[in-house]
Amino acid sequence: MVSARGKVKLTRILERSKRKSSWKKRVAGAKKKLSEVTTLCDVKACLIMYPLDDPLDHKPLETVVWPSHEGAREVIAKYMSENELVRGKRMANPESHMQEMVVKATAKLDKQMYEIKIKQMKLCMMKCFEIGRVPPNLSLDDTNLMGNLIDRYLMDIDLRLKKLEMEEEEAHQNQAATTVAGASRNKGKEPMNYDASRNKGKEPMNYDASRNKGKEPMNYD
Repeated sequence: MVSARGKVKLTRILERSKRKSSWKKRVAGAKKKLSEVTTLCDVKACLIMYPLDDPLDHKPLETVVWPSHEGAREVIAKYMSENELVRGKRMANPESHMQEMVVKATAKLDKQMYEIKIKQMKLCMMKCFEIGRVPPNLSLDDTNLMGNLIDRYLMDIDLRLKKLEMEEEEAHQNQAATTVAGASRNKGKEPMNYDASRNKGKEPMNYDASRNKGKEPMNYD
C-alpha cells in the first residue's frame, strides 16, 4: 500500500544527490503531463529545461528539450510570429507567479484575521452582557465593529419576526378560505332529521333465547 505523499516544501534541495534525483523524476513527470495536454487538447507545445551550472558537480545535468529540437524551434517560431499583445496576454514568469501567490496569500490572511476579529468581538459582547457595561480598554475601532455586529443581529431578528408574522397571517388566510369553501358546499342543503313516525307502532326486535334452548354449541375443530 502506497502512503499518501505530504505537501512538498517549495525550497531548494541542498543535498546534491537528492536534487539530481528529484530533477530526473520531475523532468519525466513534466514530459508526461505535456504529452497528455498536446494529445488531449490538440495543441502545440515544447519543453526546455536546463540546470544551473554547479562547479562542484563532476557530472552536470544535461539540458532537456521536448519533443525535439526541431519541434521546439517550430513552437518558438510560431509564438514569436504573434504580435506582442497576444504574446503577453497569457504569459507567465516566475516573478508574476510569485506576485500572484503573494496576493492570494495576503487576501486569505486578511480574511482569516477578520474572522478571528469577529469571534473576539462576539466574546467581548458576551462579556459586556455579563458585567453590564463596555470594557474600558476597548478601542474605537473595536467599539465601531461591535456596534456594526449589534446592528446586524438586530436586523436579522427583525427579518425573522417579519417572516414569522407573514407565515402566521398566511396560515390564518388559508384556514379562513377553507372554512368559506366548506360553508359554500353545504349552502342550500336541508339538514338530515330522523323521522320517528316511520317506526311508529313497530315492536322492537328482541332476542329469543328459548329457541336455542337444549342445543349444543357449535365447536370448530
